[in-house]
Amino acid sequence: MERFRHYGAIAVLGVLCVLLGSSSRAAAEPRKVTADEARELASLALTPEEARRPGLTFEPYMDKNYPDFISFEVLWDNPVPDGPLVVDDLSVDPQTGDVWRRAGCSVKSAALVKMQKTLRKKMGLAEKDYAKLRHDGPVC
Repeated sequence: MERFRHYGAIAVLGVLCVLLGSSSRAAAEPRKVTADEARELASLALTPEEARRPGLTFEPYMDKNYPDFISFEVLWDNPVPDGPLVVDDLSVDPQTGDVWRRAGCSVKSAALVKMQKTLRKKMGLAEKDYAKLRHDGPVC
């Protein structure tokens, strides 16, 4: 009987070690913005006129100069023979949720700021931590 208690105690300690180890790893690497969330943030960065264009698509791409960002080329399915036109080129920082327009740097709108605050809270990113991570985006 004593032998079973010994093995039981070892098993409980093993489970605790695994749980504590996984929680410390989770704390070491904060949650980042997902690709779907980045697309939604990018859509909120568009002007109302841009957002109303028919056949709007967000084409993700990897910018080799800025591989840490999630970038989208926003296309409008223009009905003229020339085909799709580029509406905007947007990059999202997956650590902070900040959005940059290639031609004009940081993007802000009431809806975008609201979603960024919601995401940062969901990610566990406190305002003081955000201030440390915040930086200029691509080509700014």
